[in-house]
Amino acid sequence: MSLLDDAQRFLPRHLTEEETSKLLEDIRNFPGNLDKRLYMKPEAEDQNAILQGDGIGELLIVNLPEPDVRPAPVMVLSNSCDADLANERPFPTALCYAPIFRLEKYLTGLRRRGVKSEEYIVNHERDIRRQALTQIFFLPKSGGLEGDSIVFLDRINNCQNRAVDRTNLSKNRLFSLSQYGHWLLLLKVAIHFSRLTDKTERGNISEADAVLH
Repeated sequence: MSLLDDAQRFLPRHLTEEETSKLLEDIRNFPGNLDKRLYMKPEAEDQNAILQGDGIGELLIVNLPEPDVRPAPVMVLSNSCDADLANERPFPTALCYAPIFRLEKYLTGLRRRGVKSEEYIVNHERDIRRQALTQIFFLPKSGGLEGDSIVFLDRINNCQNRAVDRTNLSKNRLFSLSQYGHWLLLLKVAIHFSRLTDKTERGNISEADAVLH
């Protein structure tokens, strides 16, 4: 079975035949097409909904143990159903997101600190742009992003879901991911957070001990 055949087993089932063919074509061309094809056309965006993978212009972030709280551009990591205010819960829900960083600024910081060689940094940038690093999601420059950017999947923040103003989303939204972009995000999130082959021995408690406890 080819990699493309394997990927086809995990495609969204709600897509039309045309949309499925387009997504498969994008996957086939990965990683040579990590460009604006990752984004939905602005006219197709849901103006009053927050979708998983959306870029939002300003939400509050904190980088503990530093106490400072500041606004920053972020990418939403909560799934679209949990972000939907119409889906009522018996408890208050939170919106999970991670800050967006300019790639150029990040690489400049590495060079300034001198922690790695120039060859390492060049290869590191190449891997980022190819989506080859499991904890970093690459965002190419788009209308809402003034330059190529990155999101660290291990820097998650959250706020009350209802605290995010849905009436002003058209002005505060930086982008929405296309089917291809969202598929890549789900792949990266799954690999980053869920590794069944982490090679860690997790010894089970014995049946006798389970009874005793």
